[in-house]
Amino acid sequence: MTDRSRREVLGALGAAGLAGVAGCASDGSSDDDSSESVGSCPPYDPTVSPTAGWTTRLGGRRGTSTVPANAMPGPEPSRDWTFEFDTAIGYHTPIVVDGTVYVSDLDTTMWALDAASGEVRWETSVPEYPGAPAVADGTLVYFADQDVRALDAASGETLWTALETGGRLLDARPVIADGTAYVQVGIATYALDLTTGETEWRDATGLPSEVTPAVADGTVFSGGDDTYVRALSTADGSQRWRYKAGDRIEANVCVAGGRVFAGSRDGIVHALSAADGSRQWSYRLPKDEGDRPEPETVTSDGSRVYVLAGGKLHTLAAADGTVCWSRPDLSGSYNTGLAVGDGRLYVPTDRRETQFATLDPATGERLGTWGVADAYFESGPAVADGAAYVSGGTGVARFS
Repeated sequence: MTDRSRREVLGALGAAGLAGVAGCASDGSSDDDSSESVGSCPPYDPTVSPTAGWTTRLGGRRGTSTVPANAMPGPEPSRDWTFEFDTAIGYHTPIVVDGTVYVSDLDTTMWALDAASGEVRWETSVPEYPGAPAVADGTLVYFADQDVRALDAASGETLWTALETGGRLLDARPVIADGTAYVQVGIATYALDLTTGETEWRDATGLPSEVTPAVADGTVFSGGDDTYVRALSTADGSQRWRYKAGDRIEANVCVAGGRVFAGSRDGIVHALSAADGSRQWSYRLPKDEGDRPEPETVTSDGSRVYVLAGGKLHTLAAADGTVCWSRPDLSGSYNTGLAVGDGRLYVPTDRRETQFATLDPATGERLGTWGVADAYFESGPAVADGAAYVSGGTGVARFS
């Protein structure tokens, strides 16, 4: 585990610039960064067609955090139920598929809950500190302490174990697509047969990675500590292209509108052509009290790119990197995210009594706040079937 990862774990447990142009990185830093809206952004016109369910940390296989219009709750959803943990803090975004919520604690237990009622469907013991899962095609895949494991999503029974090199708490989350689980383990990207766990192919990266990959159009997009974003064929792992950034790729990889978006440790957001890896634009996050924040979450609905970094949400035009608006007082770390759809954007805040805010994705205007005063939730949101699911020190809860 890297020094950065240790800082993030400890932090979790204890609780605008100019646009980039193709071929260069603009610097959004300034002495006075109080403006929330730049006002020169192209019209808001999302292009991503999201699928139902929340199968991995940032929604679906593309990592866009987008939600179908009919699956979004209102701007101020209220709590329906809470499932409390009796053990250590819950730390990852809930996974919601086919009316079931999958969540684990920071100990040795994983649960499947009925999404409507919060009642337990199954409970199973897992190795200590299980990684966040992905669920698709009736199979749940997660990182254990010494290997990668799969459970039957309906019963919780173990189906297979693989890759004894193992995963860790903050390793990249698995992504499942078309009968294959894609995982970043150690210094390689693996494609595992979802039925048997057998390795279909392996691509060495040279250095470790904690970056959750994205899968689209027969290609796996990944990044890592070796500073490269890679595009690999889902068929055999052969490299289609690679792009070298100036520092480690540490945020997730997202694919939307024919572009690949990634964030590097030096505070730069990169937009690349999904077809050939050529740089479309890049944007350098503005300094905050002298420090350059690192991108923690990068998602896109095809019209905007949303970047959580250093307690602020930066929103850029997907087409050219123009800064549209930004908001302070938000929360971002390895275990938080956002969800966008039907003209609403759900984001985590740093406020104890209203842990989430609903924003207008076109303007950044606050449409509502939600959360509860008697509990603290910081992981999520995951949105599916008209409800938002969050987890944290208290357990997991549903809001609709």
